Amino acid sequence: MFASTVTTSLMLLLAGAPGLLTAQDVTALTAAQTSGMGEQKDMRVHFGLNDAEITAEDRDRLAVAAKCLRANSNVRIELVGHADERGTSEFNLALGERRALSVKKYLEGLGVPGAQMKTLSLGEERPVAEASDEASWAQNRRVELFTPGGFNISASVCGAATVAEAQPKEAEQKPKEEAKP
Repeated sequence: MFASTVTTSLMLLLAGAPGLLTAQDVTALTAAQTSGMGEQKDMRVHFGLNDAEITAEDRDRLAVAAKCLRANSNVRIELVGHADERGTSEFNLALGERRALSVKKYLEGLGVPGAQMKTLSLGEERPVAEASDEASWAQNRRVELFTPGGFNISASVCGAATVAEAQPKEAEQKPKEEAKP
């Protein structure tokens, strides 16, 4: 309860600062918390077998995270890559690193400064599902986005649902060339 109150207070403070979260963002956070959905959960991006390519669904979710991170440059995130138990420890550590770097590169492409992110690979060492079957392996092939302090970078807070809605504002503010006679 205390963390929830502190988080709500932080969101209200950020909402009053120019260029940060809007009143709509705070309203969404408050609604999520009162419905029981407001727990501070870290975001997960899942991958295919031996793959570091981000899916279309996860690209949309990462665009929401990018919007929050651009608006809150003081928030740092850790991108932690994981693999399933198949393969050698060395291979899985390298695969987890490739996955974490893939997410970092994608977020940088959406305008999040690289200095705001740190990558790490744990390989197969911290599975979220212990069984040795395809469903469990699929859950374990992931990158987790951790935000120290529990800052919520989810869609319920930021309100952007698609990549187009979460593009950097600089792209929208480029001056248009005037038509020449």
